[in-house]
Amino acid sequence: MIQTIFGSPVVILKVNDMEKTFPNKLYEDIIDYLMTSENKFVNHPYTRGGKICTTDLNLGINNDMLIQLQPLLDYLQKEASIHSYLFSTKKIKNLKFDNTWMNLTFEGCEIKNHYDKYDDTDFKSLITLFYPRTTLGSSNLIFMHNSIYGQWPSECSEIDIVRIFIEEGTVIIFDNSTLHAVDIHNASNPRMCIAVEFKLETD
Repeated sequence: MIQTIFGSPVVILKVNDMEKTFPNKLYEDIIDYLMTSENKFVNHPYTRGGKICTTDLNLGINNDMLIQLQPLLDYLQKEASIHSYLFSTKKIKNLKFDNTWMNLTFEGCEIKNHYDKYDDTDFKSLITLFYPRTTLGSSNLIFMHNSIYGQWPSECSEIDIVRIFIEEGTVIIFDNSTLHAVDIHNASNPRMCIAVEFKLETD
């Protein structure tokens, strides 16, 4: 499904063959990885209200975890490539893997409005978000009308919110200049998100 949210295209998909793309053992391995001391319960500047376990950006293309993630990365790159025409008026030459990060969001945590631009350059990239598991009360991805960077979802009127409800296997694609946030996670079990960024190389 393709939506236009406040003028920006957002692609919402669902992985059909979860066991092939993201097997249960890999899910458990990533849980263990995120709960290691360097990732566990970090004081992340984008979050408040609850704990979060997260990796740094740029895990490294030779990282063992990325090797295990390759079927998922291939799937996300294929889908991002199929839909890349939505995000550029120029011909797309290539969609190049740039970096990935992962997080576990715990009860009470919300993530403020932000985008994934890291400097003042004008390069465009596609952010692909993958959610392997959900539970009742899990947090959702939201977009806020007339919002500003750093705004908290819980301080925004519901009438100004577009909420993307997350299900098991949901994939969401948007460009790196799109402001987005995560509402409060109201489940006792954590919710995992895996984000992958692909640079758009154009003529």
